Amino acid sequence: MNLKMHSLLLASCFVLLNACSTTRTGDRLVSMNEAKTLQADEWTSFANQLRDSMSPSVNRLVGQNNDQPIILTLGNFVNKTPRREFSDARDVMYNEIRKSLVNTGLVRVSMLGAGGSDDVDTVLAQIKRDTRSDPEFSDASDVDALGQAKKPEWVLFGEIISIESREGRRTQYDYAVNLRLLSVRDGASVWEDQIVFTKQFEKGLFGG
Repeated sequence: MNLKMHSLLLASCFVLLNACSTTRTGDRLVSMNEAKTLQADEWTSFANQLRDSMSPSVNRLVGQNNDQPIILTLGNFVNKTPRREFSDARDVMYNEIRKSLVNTGLVRVSMLGAGGSDDVDTVLAQIKRDTRSDPEFSDASDVDALGQAKKPEWVLFGEIISIESREGRRTQYDYAVNLRLLSVRDGASVWEDQIVFTKQFEKGLFGG
């Protein structure tokens, strides 16, 4: 009986030591693969942080716009990480950003120009061409009464980068989203920020 019990305890120890690796984001344990991308709830958190950071600039722009909501469009969020998961999640990210901004009542999001080229100047020039030649867009203040859409005046651009560092069995992934809100008219930046997510992955003692 003692020998059987000893064997059972020894086997249990090996199972624990060679268990699947886990990551830690804050105080929450997540699966190994989650260290290499952002999950849906983290994109929601990202969009809310973006909204809160932009808020003072948006309030100022709304004040300059006769207290009318500003119109912006989403430029490309360039994935400069080695992980295609960030490109695959682009629609999720755009949806979270759009919801977070529109629900403030201070921002309208036009999908004109969403995504597109990685080059900022190319996107700005394309938006100018599209709105200038399309009769559906207008500069008039009473566009709703005219049945037209107001031209987007601002473009939100992003760039996703990652830094990976190792110490012993622990690997840390720092994901940073660099953000800029640019004027369509002259390309001037009116707001910039960087939002960072840190994840740590710790290997099991026997690999995995």
